[in-house]
Amino acid sequence: GILAVEWLGACQGLDFREGLKSSPKLEQARKILRDQVPYYSEDRFFAPDIEQASELLASGCLNKLLIPKLLPSLSEV
Repeated sequence: GILAVEWLGACQGLDFREGLKSSPKLEQARKILRDQVPYYSEDRFFAPDIEQASELLASGCLNKLLIPKLLPSLSEV
């Protein structure tokens, strides 16, 4: 749950800076999340978004963005 909330918050922060780009890896991570969880243009119940982000994280969808030599144990997942 905590990582999911952090990911959601980070993506929302990047979205507030529309027009600016981050690193290619962070942009890929943002796209993965935003394909499943839309931008917060107004308040809404947060639990379904946390659940969706948690499921994405559990699926290992971000593992392909990791640098294998930095976190070698995760490259095997």
